[in-house]
Amino acid sequence: MLLAPLGILAALLTGAAEPDKDASLEAVIDRPEPVRFELGARLEFRAGQPDSSTPGTAITDLEIDPLAALRVPLRTGSLTVAYEPRVFILLREPVGEAVQQVSYLHRGRLVFEVQPAPLWRFFIEGRGAYGEYDFQPLSTVIPQSGGTGLPPDQPSRPGAPPTAPTPTPGVSTLPGERFLRVVDLHAITGVVANLSPRVSWLFSGGYDYSGGADATSRTQLPLQKGPRGLTGALWSVTRNDSLAFLLEASHSRFSSGPQATLGSLTSTWSHVWSRTVATDLIGGIGGFHSDLPAVQTSPARTEDKLLPVAGLGLRHAWLTRWASWKNSLTFLAAPLPDQINGLVYERLSAVLRSTLAPGDKVLLDVSGGASASIGAPQRDARVEAKGTFLLAPQFGFSVGARVAWLEGSTLLPTGFGWLCFVSIGTYAGSPVLGAPM
Repeated sequence: MLLAPLGILAALLTGAAEPDKDASLEAVIDRPEPVRFELGARLEFRAGQPDSSTPGTAITDLEIDPLAALRVPLRTGSLTVAYEPRVFILLREPVGEAVQQVSYLHRGRLVFEVQPAPLWRFFIEGRGAYGEYDFQPLSTVIPQSGGTGLPPDQPSRPGAPPTAPTPTPGVSTLPGERFLRVVDLHAITGVVANLSPRVSWLFSGGYDYSGGADATSRTQLPLQKGPRGLTGALWSVTRNDSLAFLLEASHSRFSSGPQATLGSLTSTWSHVWSRTVATDLIGGIGGFHSDLPAVQTSPARTEDKLLPVAGLGLRHAWLTRWASWKNSLTFLAAPLPDQINGLVYERLSAVLRSTLAPGDKVLLDVSGGASASIGAPQRDARVEAKGTFLLAPQFGFSVGARVAWLEGSTLLPTGFGWLCFVSIGTYAGSPVLGAPM
């Protein structure tokens, strides 16, 4: 299962520390937050990846990602609604042929949070996707994860470095076809009760529903659905140290027959070492019970195991008057079910992101992710490097390249793929979504 993200958890805990008087005074004199509306679009042209299944051919793609989001502040909370589809256009395969396919993936998100009383906060988060998804691992360098059960991200205290990205389970095994019609829905609701100025208790529950959207797609990507829950204590020990003790459980049923019940008990220690460096450490135990139906190669069976859970997060920011450099590294080891066969493996995942801004017009980014399953031939790694020139504060173009390597997938029979890309886009602020697909 997906554990509590290190970055969100660290921000929540550091934000739970006792507020200083200056910050409280600023909050009193601040004007009401205005309604925020975002419109944008990004266009990416990708070329260069050889099609190893057909010698002498190449894959050329065009992707268009519009964005529309609305954030409405309430008297004691806020409401955010966003729509961010992805449009995949297969331009040429093999070389010289006309457009073959246009695929649409509709994505949306709704977040509602309110604090009706000083001692507790209530939140609802829903996100979903429907349409034809491109499972080509080079279409996105790092996969996004679904809902986590934690409250929406809260601003960390002044001086804290930016939050780290969520450790993701990687691509796991992939279906045998590149484009499939999918549905991906995640709904979470929860309450945070403040037991004291330093201690809070979290209760949350939700439901996941994802996989193939029709009978044909489910032969390649089974439908996976089931409830999940999370509860635990959040303790701000000192101004720079926070602890969390969380109990998480989930149950997944696959349309192909397997069922898996997972649970974990973890502790997280977050520490702010300075205004530019912070770390998160996760330790605990996870267990699962799975029922596997009979297949041609083996009879029906059940599995019960206890596996370790461990995580690490490192956040670093170097800021000067003329340049900035922001880095984050996360690692997570936890039991997770495979999205194709429903088997539960110990999954190792790591994500690295680094952004250097030597001035106001240029951004240099390197990002990558890698994952592997213990006990199964599933490994993947993806790296992206790009340079961005900003023509205006919210408008620019990027040039870069991606490399992907997979083991245990039929989409890349040779295990290796690469491409170069040029993208141009405009955003009225930062993208709101971290959608599941």
